[in-house]
Parts: sequence; structure tokens; C-alpha cells
Amino acid sequence: MDQLVTLFLQSAGLSSDAPGVRPSPEAIERGIQGIEVMMSSREALGVLGSATAPLVLLALALEEKPCLEDAAIQCYAKTVELLRGEKRGHWERCVVLQQVGKVCLKHGQHRQALVWLNRCAEELVEATGHPKNMTLFAGAFKTPQTMAEFGVTLEKLRAKSYMDLGDEEKCRYHYLEARRLEEAFNGDAVQRVEALSGNKVSGVGDLWSVHASDERALKEYRYTDEGSTVLLILDFKDHLGLDEALSHTVALQHFRVDCTNRSVVVRFRLRNADTVQESVLRLTPLAREIVPQDTVPRLRGCAGRRRLEVKLFKEEKGLPWAGDLVASTGRGNSVKPEKAPSPAPVKGTLLNPLSPEELAALPTPSGGRCDNRPSRWRDERVPATSSTAPLTHTQVREGVGAEMMSAPDTTRPPSAQSELPTGRCKSAAHPRWISHLEWREGLESSELLVRLCDGERALGMMDFDLDAHCDLGVRLALRGEADELTMPLPSGTLASAMTARWRRKARTLELKFPCI
Repeated sequence: MDQLVTLFLQSAGLSSDAPGVRPSPEAIERGIQGIEVMMSSREALGVLGSATAPLVLLALALEEKPCLEDAAIQCYAKTVELLRGEKRGHWERCVVLQQVGKVCLKHGQHRQALVWLNRCAEELVEATGHPKNMTLFAGAFKTPQTMAEFGVTLEKLRAKSYMDLGDEEKCRYHYLEARRLEEAFNGDAVQRVEALSGNKVSGVGDLWSVHASDERALKEYRYTDEGSTVLLILDFKDHLGLDEALSHTVALQHFRVDCTNRSVVVRFRLRNADTVQESVLRLTPLAREIVPQDTVPRLRGCAGRRRLEVKLFKEEKGLPWAGDLVASTGRGNSVKPEKAPSPAPVKGTLLNPLSPEELAALPTPSGGRCDNRPSRWRDERVPATSSTAPLTHTQVREGVGAEMMSAPDTTRPPSAQSELPTGRCKSAAHPRWISHLEWREGLESSELLVRLCDGERALGMMDFDLDAHCDLGVRLALRGEADELTMPLPSGTLASAMTARWRRKARTLELKFPCI
């Protein structure tokens, strides 16, 4: 691909020995035309297999070069123009539109990025299949994404664009749309099929809102290899033990089918008098991977032969499935557990001594030569300092692990008590009804755990007054208490999408803030 960049720079009239020079639009156009002329010959088409593949390869290479991002965007735009003859929903056009949107967003061109990403969303509506199963640009462009993962990535990119433009309402809409797509394609397959068909059975949904009084493990099933798919079958009579009269009352909504790429869990519930009985078939770990988003459950069969059929789509279409669906743990085909990493040697020992830099970084006693003096004399020479200085958000978030902050000692004066982290909002005194605070960092969200002091009073969510704002931070008050908790939010969190959960036994309030 470096040769393509060299040919592009020569056609544009630029020197490859002078990096950091931003080409003009006219030079970019000359470079693209030169590449098109060179790659339109019959010999080049025979090698590359596609007229658009050289432009995609060139654009991918230009993305990594300094000051050439405008040239990469123009190459992608030219590729989209050459693909205008393809039908709508073509995956080559979809992936290029998403890629050019990523490049624009990376280099701060937010409004231009939205134009490309919105066009990609229009194309995605009519797309079929998965991009990872398609041969894109004669193999020049590859992606491991399924259709669901592609759509989730697209919505997150649109949310990021609106957040950078300051439109919090549209940012929140596209972020929630990404969450909805994740839940729709990774959750229960029965609910997904029901939502697509619009068919609902009344009086069945309450089965899954109550706790099952009896649970039975299912161990028998059968399946059929259909080439690119596997059909998992649960017979009502042979496997579930239902008679013919009871089989007529069973609907698809009596089942839940939860799948991952290496597991399938089928749940069946039936009401018996005042109790709810549940039967569970767990197939984990599967011998081979599946595509969980494509799982389709259906009820089939006539009277006396009714059954549940779950169509599983193979990750590797050409491999036949034989034997048990679950990976064997015996000899010959064992699932080997991952080796635990060996613990690192302890620092400061004879086998692993401290370096001179680490020795210099060790803490030293404070007070200097007055350590052996009377306390009254020492207080006159050395100014007193607070034992616990106020913490900043950086100290809380970058501490070792998820370090707990203890509640203040009420026997000490207020000036000596530790304060909450300070940031964009005004710091408040630590409420005495809080025992501990803890920040937990994640890739997609940050959690604030508020542990309340022990007491005989039973609390619920109705006892809390909770409010969160991006600029003002989070405010928490407890009914019957005068003081309240106020603290800022970490940067990059979405206050409007906060979720709260009260754990009664642990007396802990969990506040979850999604990260953008």
C-alpha cells in the first residue's frame, strides 16, 4: 500500500520526501485520477478483481499518513460514487460510508461525519446478511462484524458526533438506540421474534415476572445438521413430558431462548395451579461457535407431535456438526482450562530487589530534626496539616483498584474530616448516614456505590431524592436526614442516562453512568 501512496503523490505533483505538506483539493483530484487511469487497465483488473479495490486500499493507507486525511476522505467519496450502480443496501457501500464517517470524526469534521453516517444508516435498512460473510472489494477490505454489531457501531458513532456538536438530546437518542440494538440482538430470541412479528399471547407474559417454585433440568434433545445451520429440537412429549391435551395450550411465549456464541439456554415455564414450574436445557460450552443474533425459535408439528425447533446459525458454515452439541470434557476432545498466570515476584526481596529509582521514591519521615522534640515545641515549628486532604476525581479514579473511602469520624472536628472529591461542582460535607463510597471504572460505564450505615430502618428507592446533571454533578438526599451528598461526575459520562438500583440487604445504592 505504500507503493500506492507513492504513485498517488507522484500523480498529484507532490514529493514523498517532504512529509507534513497538506495537498490542495486540485492536487488530490489529480492524484485520484492518476490512480484510476493506472488501475483501469485489463491487466490490473485481472490482478485486483475490482475497479474500486485500489481506491479503498489507497484510502486505508492515506488514513495513517500525516496531513493526508482529506485525501483519504476524497478516495472514499470517489469509491461511493463508483458504487452508485449497485442496489441499495449493498455491504460494500455501507462499510465505506461508515469508514469515511469514522475518518471525519477522528479529525474533527463532525458535521461532515454526520452526513456520511446518516447515509450509511439509510443503506443499512435494506441490507441483508452479515458483512463478515461478504467478500468486500475482492478481499481488500474485511470486517469481523455481524449486522447487529455494525448497526451498534454506527449508532455509537452518530452519538459521538452529536455529543461533540453539543446536541445532548440527539446524542442521548442515538446512544439509547445502540443499547436497544444490543439488547434486541443479544437477549431472548423468543422476544425478538415476537417483536418482529407483532403477535402477542395474553396471559402468558406474567409467567416470567414471578419466581419459579420448581426447576427441572432437561438432559435430552435431538438436532439435525442442515449445512449452514443446525436445528435443535425439543419434543413436547418425549423431552418435556407433556401430554396431548396440555400440548395444545403451549405457545412460543412459554419459552425463553438465550444464546451466546458458545452457549444455548432454553427455558420452559408452565403454570400448575398456584405454582410456576420451569424446565431448563443448558448447552454450554458448545462444541463450535454460532451466530447468536440469528437464532430463530419456532413451534412446529401437528397434534401429538408438537415440538420446539431452534435454528442455530453456524459461525463456520462449511464444517459439519456431529456427536454431542456440547464440548466433551473427557479424553481426546477435552476443553482445556486456561492457565492462570504465574504470580510476579514480590518487590523488595533478595530475588527481586528494588531499583535505585524505586528506593528514592519510597516515602520518608516528615518533620525533619524536630521528631524527637516535645509535641508542643514541634507544633510551634511545623504547621499542622490535615490528616486527610480533599480528594480530586483523578485521585479517586486512578487509585489502586476500587479503593473505599471511609465515612468521617463524627468525634473529630469538622475541619479534620475528609471531604468528597471536588471537581466542576461545589464539594459538600460528607453526610453521616453514608458509610462508604466507591467508584468503579468500566469500558462502557462508571458506577458510584453509596453504602449506607447500618440501622433498623427499612429503606427503599422512595426514600431517596436523587438528581444528576452533567454540569452540576449528582445530588443525593435521604428522607428524614438534613444533610445531603453532592459531588461532580467524571468527564465523559452521560448524566441523563443514569440508572439507579437499591440493594436492600447490602444497604447499597448503585448509580450507573454510561460513558461516551
